[in-house]
Amino acid sequence: MAQNKLHVAIISSPGMGHLVPVLLLANRLATHHHLDTTILAVTTQTSPAESQLLNGSSAHINLIKIPSPDISSLIHPDDTMVTRLVVIMREARNGIWSAISGMTCRPHVLIGDLFSSESLPIADEVHMPKYVYVPCLARFLALTTYLHVLDKEVRGQYIEQMEPLRIPGCVPVRGQDVPNFSLLQIHPE
Repeated sequence: MAQNKLHVAIISSPGMGHLVPVLLLANRLATHHHLDTTILAVTTQTSPAESQLLNGSSAHINLIKIPSPDISSLIHPDDTMVTRLVVIMREARNGIWSAISGMTCRPHVLIGDLFSSESLPIADEVHMPKYVYVPCLARFLALTTYLHVLDKEVRGQYIEQMEPLRIPGCVPVRGQDVPNFSLLQIHPE
């Protein structure tokens, strides 16, 4: 890596849905903006497709695999995948810190995906800016930014609604199709 180029490190949670957007972001930053990019990919038991992605990443991208920590004593068998990801990423913080501190050319910027928030304080420790990268569908973004309005307008649980929910700029959404975090909506009646 060139010493005078801006160097960006991007943390990726395990799984194709996290790795692919991070690879695309890193590739764009490298090819369109001529930045040095390093992906810190926390890995679990990788599928053949994920292994192919990890091993075949662009020559413009430096890839560092961070082994997934053993979390078996920290989770229950019935924990959701989201809970498992949060715990994996929390426990991977030391591995991420070691990878960053071991770089000959330290990054100037740290970008984390949604589940890597526990590692973002590393940026504070080494005095670099930090950002969160949340790739999502436009419909999901519209829904999450409009939830505060729906919370005031909709009585009861979203899943109980007979009429589809109207979200500006989107096709109406059935209450059953609203993500689980919205199903926790509680209204005094």
